Amino acid sequence: MVLTFEKIRDIHRAEKESRKLEKLPDNIMKEAADYIERKQHIKEKTSTDVYELENIKNIIKDLFEIRERKILNLALYSVRTGLPVENLTKEEEKLFYSLVNILKTFREEFLDKLGNPVAMVRMESNGDISKKNGSNDKSEKQKTKKRQIRVVQDIPEFVGTDLKSYSLKKNDIISLDEKIENLLIKRGLAKVVD
Repeated sequence: MVLTFEKIRDIHRAEKESRKLEKLPDNIMKEAADYIERKQHIKEKTSTDVYELENIKNIIKDLFEIRERKILNLALYSVRTGLPVENLTKEEEKLFYSLVNILKTFREEFLDKLGNPVAMVRMESNGDISKKNGSNDKSEKQKTKKRQIRVVQDIPEFVGTDLKSYSLKKNDIISLDEKIENLLIKRGLAKVVD
């Protein structure tokens, strides 16, 4: 199939009007790129050619932005329900399955931590937690912050707001984001080092 201006407009209109992902022609990306290249290589462009080229670039961009939003919503829906998704292009499948994997991992870790007091601390805080291990990160935080806390009991591994895993052991001395420190102290999990 060779794409035309009218065909691209029809595809865009159908996608815009539908709540679901519309079935796109195979190799739509290649066909769209070929179409734009053909239009750009017209030696003596009329004002209609120039208008059509700019207009079609905007339509194609909007088409794929509409589909991106739908794919994001479908990834969330698929993680919650486990139901399959239809009408993805090969390129979109990569995006979709990457999003699903990230969302599943995040969801599983979050649900695993619901009973963990540190998870509750993380949910209540908007600040980042400094990395426990790694002398560079730790020493830089210690230089910029005067207050340090001592962990008074082992705290199981948890995921910080930066999506990295952290684990604190009893008697660890560490500097964290002030909000996190305050919450740990308030919950009796840490004390300020004198």
